[in-house]
Amino acid sequence: MFSEKRDQLQTTILASLGVSFGAIGLMNIELPNAQTRLIGGAYQATIETGYKANFPLRDVSRDFWNAVQLGLFNQTHSQVIHTDEGWLFTAEEFSASHDTVFAVELDWVLDNLNPDTAIIPIVIPDKARVYAEKLPYPRDAQIVARYDDVLMQLEHAGLPAIDLNAQLQGWRDDGPVFLTTDTHWTPQAADWVAQYVAGVIDIDLGASIDVQTTWAPAEPFRGDLTKFVETGVFSDLVGVRSETVQTAQTEITSDGLSLFGEAEIPVTLVGTSFSANETFNFSGFLTQHLRADVLNLAQFGAGPFAPMRTYLTSPEYKNTPPKLIIWEIPERYISMKGLNS
Repeated sequence: MFSEKRDQLQTTILASLGVSFGAIGLMNIELPNAQTRLIGGAYQATIETGYKANFPLRDVSRDFWNAVQLGLFNQTHSQVIHTDEGWLFTAEEFSASHDTVFAVELDWVLDNLNPDTAIIPIVIPDKARVYAEKLPYPRDAQIVARYDDVLMQLEHAGLPAIDLNAQLQGWRDDGPVFLTTDTHWTPQAADWVAQYVAGVIDIDLGASIDVQTTWAPAEPFRGDLTKFVETGVFSDLVGVRSETVQTAQTEITSDGLSLFGEAEIPVTLVGTSFSANETFNFSGFLTQHLRADVLNLAQFGAGPFAPMRTYLTSPEYKNTPPKLIIWEIPERYISMKGLNS
């Protein structure tokens, strides 16, 4: 389905630009001789190589062709699902290709957890779940059922099954909870989640600390999914909207001290870029609402399971286990293997 913006005038402009750009790129290409043109694809290879080497506007060319694919054919990179309203979703939320079995990881964590450490898993629902009405087509029924199945597994393991999907759906009336062109939540949603999680934790974390959270003015934000649909100056034509983000920073203004005068860190946060990325300030919001210092061991690009295994087998954990571990797990990392659906 094409949006109203993709009318005949824009199509004509894009097509004209394509012809012009293509001609510029082909002007200085030296073609192979007639005897080798059809041998081993030499002709095609020369055209492709020469075009890339001689084209003076390669970035514009890339943006243009991406815009053509997106604007005329509604096609994007295989890693991205695009909607007519300019929403981008990661293709990971439409598949269940991960090999890691959640039940196996959960059992391993519980087996290696210090008896004096409590653990609270936080399963972050897919953006495609929270904003399902934005999708260009429905997801597989098993994937739709995945979130509830995971919560059921947590209940069977005797752990809190915090339903963030219901909460995020409700908070949508107060503001966006996921970014339009990014896989992550908004800083505001991270704040709401931290406050909600703090409200359900009934653990004595020791002396309270004082913190101050300061919100900065909104600034332009480049979503992590836009790298798959670079359209440059053509962005407005094809509906890939720019967006702004208001970030926050949390600072501890007074430490809670132990009986011996040493600052304690009673909470450890383990997870993914939802927690590691300072843009979203999740660890800061947890610090604010728990009124307890949080050691943030979340990692970029490692998923939610490997960092947890690394932490629980580390000397740091074995020697000084915290009172609480908050385990942030994006739903999209959970395979369908071992679930009820």
